[in-house]
Amino acid sequence: MRLSRYLALAYLVLIIYASLYPFANWRDLGVSPLEFIDAAWPRYWTVFDLMVNVLAYVPLGFLLVALALRRLPGGRWTATLVALLLGSLLSLAMEFLQNWLPGALSWMFRSSKLP
Repeated sequence: MRLSRYLALAYLVLIIYASLYPFANWRDLGVSPLEFIDAAWPRYWTVFDLMVNVLAYVPLGFLLVALALRRLPGGRWTATLVALLLGSLLSLAMEFLQNWLPGALSWMFRSSKLP
């Protein structure tokens, strides 16, 4: 039980680190940080980018399901829904924070909504 908790925490830190690296030169790009929510599908994307993002979050989902199964009532479905919600919130938070990273290819950059 502790192992899955530590693995989930380590994997969470790894996703945050990889999403926000290089942690320097943060700046305001002049757009709303939530602009990406109603933006069109980006012009610049590749299947590789999509697969890397999916494959990065799947192991976290498995680890979160393992944690939720032991702590929450309701069984597999509840644990799966909680893991899906937490993974989605993490992805949303990373996209939100990438708006201030000039080196990160955020949704806004790929959809050409930047000034």
